[in-house]
Amino acid sequence: MTDEGSAMGNELKFDADTVDRISAAGPGGSGRARLIRAALTVLTIVGLSGCAPAHDQAPRMQYAEAEAELADLLTAIAATVPGEWKITDAGARSCALQGSTGAQVTKLRLGPGVTDGQQEATAAVIEKLLIDAGFPPVRRDRTPTGAPVVIELNYPGEGADDTGFYVSVQIGTAGTTALGQSRCGEGDANQINEDRRASEEG
Repeated sequence: MTDEGSAMGNELKFDADTVDRISAAGPGGSGRARLIRAALTVLTIVGLSGCAPAHDQAPRMQYAEAEAELADLLTAIAATVPGEWKITDAGARSCALQGSTGAQVTKLRLGPGVTDGQQEATAAVIEKLLIDAGFPPVRRDRTPTGAPVVIELNYPGEGADDTGFYVSVQIGTAGTTALGQSRCGEGDANQINEDRRASEEG
C-alpha cells in the first residue's frame, strides 16, 4: 500500500482537543492558533502533493543525509528561542531526481512566542544561522489582522530551491514556527516509511 507523506508514528503530534480548539477559533482566533493553523495547512498540502518537480542536484545526496541536514537545521533554529517545542514530521514522499525518483521529507517545529523587544534580535540570530548554513533567507514582515507583526524568514524567497529544499521561519509574540522540506535525496519513499514503521513497532 502506498502511504507516502503519512505522519510517522512516535513523533509529537497535536491531540484531538488541540485540533478542535484551533478549528473552533475560526478564521480569526488567537495569534498562536493562526500560526499553528497556517503551518499545519502548509504541512498537509506539502505532504499530499505527490512528486515534487525535478531537481538538478549534483552531487546526489542520500535521503538519510538530506533528512539529517534538515533536522539539524531546525534544531539549531529552535535553540534560539528557549522553551518547549512541538515536533511534527511527515513521512517520506517521492520526488523527481535527475531522471529518477528520490525521496524527501517535510518537518515542522512549533515553539514559544518572542516578545516585541526581542523579535528583531532573534530574527537577526536566525538569519545569520541560515546564511552560515548556506541558505540566505528573504525577510518579510507581516501584520495579520488584529495581531502584532510577525517576522518571516524564507529560503528561498518563494517555493523551493533546485535541490527541493526550503525553510520558512515565523517569529511572533504568539509563537515561533520553523517549517522545512529536505533536499530530494536517493531513496524509495515507500520503503523508507515501511522500514521506519517496522523499527518503531519493534
